[in-house]
Amino acid sequence: MAYNTLCLTMVAACMALTAPSSVAFQERDRNAALDYWSLIEMRHGELYGAMFDDRLLAILDEMQPKPESGAEPINEPAELAEGGTYGELLERHSLFLDNIERASSVEACDFQIRYEDGFDMMLPHLGGIRPLVRLLVVDARRLALSGHEERAARRLVAALAIARHLVGDRHLISSMVAISAFETTVLECHWLLDRVDDTAEVRELIATGLSGFVIGDTFGIVPAILTEVNSTRLIAKRYKGPNAAVEYGLAGMSETADEEDRALRGEYWRLFVGDRFEEEVDLAVTAFDELLAAWKSDNPTEALKVFRERIRDGEYGDVAPTVMPWYQNVYRVDSRARNELQRIRERVLSDG
Repeated sequence: MAYNTLCLTMVAACMALTAPSSVAFQERDRNAALDYWSLIEMRHGELYGAMFDDRLLAILDEMQPKPESGAEPINEPAELAEGGTYGELLERHSLFLDNIERASSVEACDFQIRYEDGFDMMLPHLGGIRPLVRLLVVDARRLALSGHEERAARRLVAALAIARHLVGDRHLISSMVAISAFETTVLECHWLLDRVDDTAEVRELIATGLSGFVIGDTFGIVPAILTEVNSTRLIAKRYKGPNAAVEYGLAGMSETADEEDRALRGEYWRLFVGDRFEEEVDLAVTAFDELLAAWKSDNPTEALKVFRERIRDGEYGDVAPTVMPWYQNVYRVDSRARNELQRIRERVLSDG
């Protein structure tokens, strides 16, 4: 009797797990990061190698040549034309690309970054995410050339979703990769819209992909700056004792630096004795308050230039220059991408 009761209980549990409401709950709680990792680590035979070889970048360079190259864009790269080997490869592995789309459609994405590691935190997913975006963009071109424009648009919507997911990392490097992915994808969106004469179906699909990007701090630069603040604070916790400053100074040097350079660097940081190193770290933390004020000012370009000069002149001590990226360049790239977002939105939301 007890055995029968146990069996019935197990059957009931299995039925509950497969009930529609339970499935909906599981879909709601999915994490796109796990799906991305599965795709990256799948090592999908010939496609896996093609994700990381030079052909993918070469095709993209033909489609979207750098302005400084002076080259004209090629609408139909040879590798994607009929009989082109890379195009045939993508066709054979269309299910893999469909699965990238599927992963990108999951709302939540958390790569479980260890923020507590400070400047030592790892972002291993970025190396695999970039090829996924490139595959989607190149396959969108292949599909469009073969007359499947709406499928091409869906590939681009997936690439936009991946860029948006990376913004959630709250890390400056991830934000820069997100911007790169976004700009590459938006360029292809314009090409596709030109090809189809801005048809309503394609415009609506792309508009859906753009809808998740917020107005304002679109690419999450402010949260990324706050992560930098936290990482800077953690310096004083990681490097302790009488040699804390020297260990910190040498940690930032390349392993290929010669002994003389290392000795000179060590002598310099040896001057920061006692509590002075912690005071230098605290001073660097206060610099981020000024950075955020400059970022949010009426004229960020000029304010960031002045801020950079103050960092260079030592106003925030000697640790600050070692932890402060060149935010003038970050602002320029971020502004350009936000302007591109506005432009593509205006195009797809117009009456045609």
